[in-house]
Amino acid sequence: HRDLHSFPTRRSSDLWCRTGSPEDRAKAMDVACRMAHPAGDIDPAPEQEPLRRERMDLLVPLAREIAASPEDPIGVRLRAALFLVRSKRVERPEAYGSLFLEGIGKGNTEDDRGYAAEHLPDVLGIKALPALRGAMRGKTEISFRRLCERALVRLGEPALPALIEMVLETGESSSYRGGAASALWEIKSPRAVPALLEAAATGDRHLAWIAIGALITCGKDDPALADKLIGLLMKGTNSDESIVRHFNEAPTPRAIPALEKALEGASRDKGYGQETARLITAAIAACRATPPAKQ
Repeated sequence: HRDLHSFPTRRSSDLWCRTGSPEDRAKAMDVACRMAHPAGDIDPAPEQEPLRRERMDLLVPLAREIAASPEDPIGVRLRAALFLVRSKRVERPEAYGSLFLEGIGKGNTEDDRGYAAEHLPDVLGIKALPALRGAMRGKTEISFRRLCERALVRLGEPALPALIEMVLETGESSSYRGGAASALWEIKSPRAVPALLEAAATGDRHLAWIAIGALITCGKDDPALADKLIGLLMKGTNSDESIVRHFNEAPTPRAIPALEKALEGASRDKGYGQETARLITAAIAACRATPPAKQ
């Protein structure tokens, strides 16, 4: 990857990007995108930088032509547009916004939809949020939803208000709400704690597991985190084991009554109850061995 002499000449660029199957052409444009990305996996030595720029210059007219061509496959066009954005050969990246929004459409392959979703922030920035939010509604492939989540994480703190709303949309699916909670888990903002606390009490096991994990991460510096988790455990959740593991790692004697109550419930569970009971017993022992916090 560091040998830029293996990168395309003008002739090979035309061959790679104009001919062949859509999949092969998309792969060729992927190489160009990695070459253009400063943090990509193609990291030339300083003495090769002039050659990298020369090879990128060769690709620019071709990429512009492909990105603007409705006759070309959407996957190749998306990658050509991203190359232009990453190589800073376009003044307004949002000019390709309509192309990426088209790429997310359900009429395209899952690979192309996922690519468009993952890179929508490169083109639209925070303006990508409504489209990503809409794309996660309804039935979606897991791989596509994961790429939407990754894009939401890239939007960072500005996306928090929308992600918090998504977590609390009780009329939406577990995968939609869980995807939002997963993004909040990655962003790690304490502002998400109240919404995650509410979502953690849901009856859906999948959502509860993600919300509790995100709550513990986002609330790690919250002095009241232990009391919040104790409150959840006293009421009972669909993912008590996540809270139990937390108290095994961060024990406090205050958690013992809630853990004992959880142990009673786990002992009656003939499914995963025995394993959960072992986890709870270990957490109780850890809490008993921990001195009370000084007031």
